[in-house]
Parts: sequence; structure tokens; C-alpha cells
Amino acid sequence: MSKNLKISKKQSHYMLAACALLSVGISQPAQAEAAFGNASVTIRAAIQITEAQDMHFGTVIVNPADNDIITLSTNGTLSSNGNVEYEGNGQRSAAFSVTGAPNANLNITFTNASLTGDGDALTLNNFTHDAGSTPSFDGSGALVVSIGADLHLNNAQASGTYTGQYQMSVNYP
Repeated sequence: MSKNLKISKKQSHYMLAACALLSVGISQPAQAEAAFGNASVTIRAAIQITEAQDMHFGTVIVNPADNDIITLSTNGTLSSNGNVEYEGNGQRSAAFSVTGAPNANLNITFTNASLTGDGDALTLNNFTHDAGSTPSFDGSGALVVSIGADLHLNNAQASGTYTGQYQMSVNYP
């Protein structure tokens, strides 16, 4: 059985308006794009420092009236600005083995130190090294560096053995 539906003009306008509203709510998908970003990192080997040989100024005989400075070169040679005599050949420059990134440049710095013993403390400063003005590791990441310094003696320095520590720092620039 079929029935005829009668729709008034007013109802048809409402239906047309409803269809128009429904079609507005249905939208086309927005265009989307994707892109990839790049990321990177450079990892350097950690720097390792090992003292291979300690610094030793040997045995010296000083004039008690002088404030002498003894200079130990990176090749182990002693010199002074005063009347210092050297007893024997016990002096030696320090040596350090340093490892890090192959062919990388590095900075070498030192802190001043004091040597203490039976008398007034002695100042150790003006450190030098033989790694050149722009130190760098070799192709395998190794560097052996010799260290020298100045040792400041006081007037009437008491006889005895004086010891202390200094710090050498090595870092990438």
C-alpha cells in the first residue's frame, strides 16, 4: 500500500534549509604535509691524564741572603737568577701522558702551588710545557707533555725536604 505524501511549500523550504545546514557541517579533509628534521651530535673522547714522571728540582745549595728563583725547563735543565749551586743530577721535569680525541686541539693550564717542609713555604709557578702554542692530540688521540716551572726560594730558607702538588688542567677549547 502506497500513500502519497503531501508536503507543503513551507515544509519543503524547511527541508531544503535542513539539507543546506547538513551539507555545511560536512567538510572536505584539510590538506596535510609531513616533514622530517635532522639532528646530530659529535661525541669526543673524555680526556684522561696520567702523571708519568714527577717534577723534581734535585738538591740545591742556596745563599741564605738571596731570594732566588730556580727555573726547571721542560727538558730538565736548571737555571737560577742568583747564587744557587746544584748538587748532583737529580733534577727532572714532570711528564704527563694525556689521551683524548684524535687530532683535537686542547688547552693546557696550571695552578700555582706551594711546597711545604721545614721552613717557609716555597712558591711554584710560571709553568711551561713542550706541547707548543696550539697543543693537540696526535692521530691516535695521544699526547706526552713535559712540564717545567719556577721555584721561588725565600731569604734564609731552612734546610730540608719540601713537597707539594700543583694542578695541570687539559680541556677542549
